[in-house]
Amino acid sequence: MEQQLPTNVNLFKQVLLPTEAIELDKIKKNKAFVMRLIHDLENYYHIYKKEVKDDLKSTTIWLYPNGSRVCNSRFIADANRVVFETKVLVYRTLEPNTNMTPEWCFGALYDRYKDVEGTSAEKGFLEHNHGCVSFYVPITPENLNVSLRDVMRLLEKDGYKRIL
Repeated sequence: MEQQLPTNVNLFKQVLLPTEAIELDKIKKNKAFVMRLIHDLENYYHIYKKEVKDDLKSTTIWLYPNGSRVCNSRFIADANRVVFETKVLVYRTLEPNTNMTPEWCFGALYDRYKDVEGTSAEKGFLEHNHGCVSFYVPITPENLNVSLRDVMRLLEKDGYKRIL
């Protein structure tokens, strides 16, 4: 008599250790959240392309603006967090006697995230007011509105255009 395989369960998930299955479920949950965020972004910004890369312990979703082949922005989802990462060339503060506007200045944003692992700034930004900054913006329920506003500001600085 031939053995029947169960059809209502994931056979591969069954063979995982319980801790591995829990971690996988958390990654999938965070990935689904990021995909929803990106779907919402696509209704507000022109996103040329997105590229999803699943690894053993995380998912990374790269975003490409306006037909660009260069990508500076990505979301990372793992079992413990969702984070937005980007690298931008910015000013720290307004320079006197220039036509600079406040939206050019990212000093306060850097100060908000400078203690987050991964956020870093070039010496030029820290000492001479202008340089590249790598931002890691954690997205949690506690800081959702603030972090999403910061993500929007960083995307616009990176060349993403709003859909009007």
